[in-house]
Amino acid sequence: MIGVSLFRRPNRKTGALLPGYYCSFRIPDCDGRLRQVQRQTGKTTKREAEEFSAKLRASLLKKAGAGEEKSARVYGALQEAAELAIRGELTTDLGRQFLSTFSEIASGTALRSYSIGEWLDFWLGNKKVAAKPGTVARYNNAVARFKTHLGPQVADRLETLNSSDLQKFRDKLHGEGRSAKTSNGYLKDIRSCMTLAVKEGLLPRNPASNVAKLSEDDSVTREPFTPDEVGMLLAAAPSSDWKGMILLGAFGGLRIGDAATLKAGNVDFAKGCLIYMPQKTSRKRKVVMVPLHPMLESFLLDHPLSDDPSAPLFPTLCRRTPGGRNGLSLTFGRLMESAGLARDAVKQSNDGAGRTQYSRSFHSLRHSFNSWMANADVNQEVRMRLTGHSTKEVNDSYTHADFASLKSAIDLLPNIG
Repeated sequence: MIGVSLFRRPNRKTGALLPGYYCSFRIPDCDGRLRQVQRQTGKTTKREAEEFSAKLRASLLKKAGAGEEKSARVYGALQEAAELAIRGELTTDLGRQFLSTFSEIASGTALRSYSIGEWLDFWLGNKKVAAKPGTVARYNNAVARFKTHLGPQVADRLETLNSSDLQKFRDKLHGEGRSAKTSNGYLKDIRSCMTLAVKEGLLPRNPASNVAKLSEDDSVTREPFTPDEVGMLLAAAPSSDWKGMILLGAFGGLRIGDAATLKAGNVDFAKGCLIYMPQKTSRKRKVVMVPLHPMLESFLLDHPLSDDPSAPLFPTLCRRTPGGRNGLSLTFGRLMESAGLARDAVKQSNDGAGRTQYSRSFHSLRHSFNSWMANADVNQEVRMRLTGHSTKEVNDSYTHADFASLKSAIDLLPNIG
């Protein structure tokens, strides 16, 4: 029992312990000084002795003016903690138990305690309720990889996690061949998890806050498709749904996940446009409106559309995720190969280990969409509205000037002499 020590005294002649328990505790005098109290409980069982001691201490505290029940309990816990500290026996775990006791006395709720793995699972469970499926899949991946990295340490208390653990996680990901951008992304997700732990009072500070991002100079630069190559992709498309996906990427700038999940109601033939909310920026509730290119409009007029606005535009693809062995991204990669187009593989590690990334993928169609407009002198503000880009810096990374445009720019320079 916190605040009270129980003990038995030996027989002076034989040395054997007497059956009755004694109790010992401290209470404040009227002048605030602590007074040691030792009493014989007259009880031969520990449980009865504890009950007697609790009543005795409560009575003496009340007489000493130490306050009501909560005050007495807090005081008792503090006293026991002090005694343990004096004897050098106050460990971190015991200290946390005392904090939990104070919280329970004050609010009726004990202080919550988590292992690293338990907190990661708790955070992930919260995200599954509020986040988009694609985002949840990313969080799942980050948590799974972090748990694998920690190994047995995942069962340790949450507060034992430190910056070194997070830095080693970041460096391991990068060392295995993932790009700096991907490694930074995993670190960002775990940092978000620990930020919530700080807000909940489980950690004094975020262990990931001082872990710097890796330089992203090694990130793969996406290359656009030429108009002829887009024609080759359309010719190799295995279905009408895939043909529509390619047209949406090239003439609407849609990401693969956004294109696959479009509904019939996203197409407005009366206004001649496509209206949708990109999944990547859905938190901002940002709606993008893209006028229908003649090729895209012609396709959609021939493509069977349901009268139900909530019906999927591409029923054979809408339930497939972008990632995974049978995901949309790898399927498009195989479509490129069947069209005779190189994916331009890039290894992400010097030792040959790690994942292979590609400079050309479905996302290259989005680069094509933006670059074609730039080469046609469409101003950047309009391009940003059509692609949904929020900054010029992001839009710049999607702009690839072709040689003819570059040559035209040089031809505009004056002749000298």
